[in-house]
Amino acid sequence: MTTPAIALPPELADAARPVVNTLGHWTRVGNICLDDEVIAAMSWAARRYIVIEELQRAASAVIARVTGAEAGCATNGAAGGLLLAIAATRARLDPDRIAAMPGLDEKRELVLFASHRSAYESCLRVAGVELVVVDDAGEDPLAALAPHLGADTAAVFYDAQLACAGAAPPLPAVVEAAHAAGVPVIVDASLAVPPRANLTEPIAAGADLVAYSGGKAIGGPGASGFLAGRADLIASALAQQADGDVYDRLGRQRPPGPVQMGIGRVTKTGKEEIVGMLVALDGYLDSEEPACVCDLGDVEAALRAVPGLQVERVAKGGKDAIAVAVAGLSARELRERLLAGDPAVATVVVADRLLIQSTECMHEGELELLVQGFAQVAAAAS
Repeated sequence: MTTPAIALPPELADAARPVVNTLGHWTRVGNICLDDEVIAAMSWAARRYIVIEELQRAASAVIARVTGAEAGCATNGAAGGLLLAIAATRARLDPDRIAAMPGLDEKRELVLFASHRSAYESCLRVAGVELVVVDDAGEDPLAALAPHLGADTAAVFYDAQLACAGAAPPLPAVVEAAHAAGVPVIVDASLAVPPRANLTEPIAAGADLVAYSGGKAIGGPGASGFLAGRADLIASALAQQADGDVYDRLGRQRPPGPVQMGIGRVTKTGKEEIVGMLVALDGYLDSEEPACVCDLGDVEAALRAVPGLQVERVAKGGKDAIAVAVAGLSARELRERLLAGDPAVATVVVADRLLIQSTECMHEGELELLVQGFAQVAAAAS
């Protein structure tokens, strides 16, 4: 892909420097480099006015076709989708309840398994729920779940990525238990694709709403995502996201005084992101998995030849990674020096170890740049 010449404000010069990405599709390094087709689609959308409600109807049709869900809507990332999902299960299609969000007195609890806790729980609590954590370390996690499903339960939250690593009971069993108590299930599938099967399996298992990131492996813009699920809950999500009077939108008489927009307004998604995400999603189904220009074995062998580096193959989250150390530098100091270098190398620190965990986002010629970056830091440290 050829990058056209553009005039950047001088303040962007440092921010626009290339970075060797060993993290994968992480937001902190911009998620993904967009294909020409996606860029062209976003440019097409940027040059015209589009009725967003009509665009969301088109998005619903594409998302339903891809996932097998009744309906869908575009969001500003999976986190925005989760906010909308929880808001939808709390307020449904009642404009009075929508207007009361997030301080609605009803449906205040979101239930999740202890093994599905993560660093992103603030994205769940912002919808006004209290997290009810179920201990699933025992022999019968479903029995432990049952007492926490009641009239005040908004939904059960299920993390598809952690489930792939063997945490908590299988989704169909959780759905069966939750539905028996009249409680919907929300699935976080932001990091669950690939494999492609995870675009359809959560809905096939009976999940009521599933949130996806559009800006990772699917290949859409970084600030895009989508929600798939039941038509009534998607309608609630859209009502809480949309611009305008929710009472009028839902055909109800509005009360006196100013009418509040829904809490989902903070997840407003631009026409460019919606169109780019839909083109990427449609193309993702028929595309081949991209071939990596190198693998972890290539990286490991190249780094072992660099004086001053301590290199070790380790396991992280059920996958291999490469731990690298330099004498006299903490893992965090090493990470910062690599990122500040020229070439810049983006890495991650986990449990006081600096890790190279993925080569899927590395471009042709970047293995040499990665080695160069490590070699410069190691030489300076010695």
